[in-house]
Amino acid sequence: MPKDDYWYYLNAVLNEIAEKFSAGQLKRDMGASVERVMYVICLTCECAGPMKTRKVRAMMIRKSLLEKLPEEQPQIESPHHVTRWDTLKKLAAAYKSSPHQFLDIEICN
Repeated sequence: MPKDDYWYYLNAVLNEIAEKFSAGQLKRDMGASVERVMYVICLTCECAGPMKTRKVRAMMIRKSLLEKLPEEQPQIESPHHVTRWDTLKKLAAAYKSSPHQFLDIEICN
């Protein structure tokens, strides 16, 4: 996708997510105590390994986790979930090299 087009798709996803968490943003604005966490959003299309379903997926990942993804694969529930771990590793690398493919979003709850 052209670099300048990423924002249009990601902003549409960001608007959907922001709508779900608007109450937390309003509480924060009114001075109420809320937990604030930064996330990044991106679009993926996992097609590797034994995955049978192929679809574009909006992913929301805690920013601090993506920036410091563990080296070792965590315990997974199902063998086909290894594709998700591979995707996370690729996303962590892409976040560093192609930040235009991601948008930051602050979630307040």
